[in-house]
Amino acid sequence: MTIMGEQQRHHHNIPETRGDAPTMPHRWMTAEETAGLLRVHTTTVHELCKRGALPAMKVGKEWRISARGLAEQAELGDAHTRLIHETAEHVAETVVSRILGAFANALTRSLADQPTTHEHEVCMQRFAPGTCAEVE
Repeated sequence: MTIMGEQQRHHHNIPETRGDAPTMPHRWMTAEETAGLLRVHTTTVHELCKRGALPAMKVGKEWRISARGLAEQAELGDAHTRLIHETAEHVAETVVSRILGAFANALTRSLADQPTTHEHEVCMQRFAPGTCAEVE
């Protein structure tokens, strides 16, 4: 029985095994295949490979891009994008809340000694202390 090395296994397209379960064979795509998948020009793929932005290696004069690595990057990219959007929403809510709280506090302080008017009552009802986040 011959034990195949990594190069032989890839050359013969035989899946790697980890434990009892075989894993998917590692597929390397050409720059043209990758460009088609990403819907960009092959020049863009070459530039991304040179910058290290794609999981790739050079074989002779040609770039080979890891299909598995590209899929993992896409998954991470989606998660990163969701995290950025959630963080931006949270920051925006916090900023608006603090601005309204500061406005309510300033309004309360400045109008505390003023005679009560209808406009004052409307402002106090809308921006009454306790309805907005307190700002120190």
